[in-house]
Amino acid sequence: MIGPVYQPVRVEPMEMQVASNHLFDGAEEYVQSTTRHMSDFSDAVERWRGAASKEALQETVERWEIRHSVHRQQVQAVGENIIGSARQFVAEDQRSSDAVSRVGSV
Repeated sequence: MIGPVYQPVRVEPMEMQVASNHLFDGAEEYVQSTTRHMSDFSDAVERWRGAASKEALQETVERWEIRHSVHRQQVQAVGENIIGSARQFVAEDQRSSDAVSRVGSV
């Protein structure tokens, strides 16, 4: 079996910045949306009759809150990794350019 064929990667730091911003914006929209949803659901749980049902619904709310929090953190981590990679690329590109300039001026 032949291994994967690697294609050259073209890095555009500004595009990476835009992608990162979209992820951060999406994570914020997600938080706002789920917060409203969870608030509405929690209000409904409070009005529910029956202790066992109410407890089961409250446990569901708590599981959802944990899952939503983990999802938001994962999306933000991807955004941070993208922007971190762009910054590293720009810094390395600058170091390479400086090194070539020094060699050329010798």
